[in-house]
Amino acid sequence: MVNESTIYDMTTNIQHSAFAVHLRQFRVRKNLSIWSAAAHSGVDPAVIYDYENDRATPKIEDLKKLASCYGVSVAEIFSGCQN
Repeated sequence: MVNESTIYDMTTNIQHSAFAVHLRQFRVRKNLSIWSAAAHSGVDPAVIYDYENDRATPKIEDLKKLASCYGVSVAEIFSGCQN
């Protein structure tokens, strides 16, 4: 079974991977699917998927929309993601 700790160990860029996992956690805590988050935030579901899977660097405009959707600040999204 793959858990977050395993994901951290498997990646060479732990800071980015930690951010991707952290971003996903905010969505999951709100009990939103990627599609629901997209509908509420206005961010394309494929873009959210890419951010959460460390395939793209998030744009600040999208982070603001996602943070608002998740009921947190942009700063909170970044908290806990440093090495």
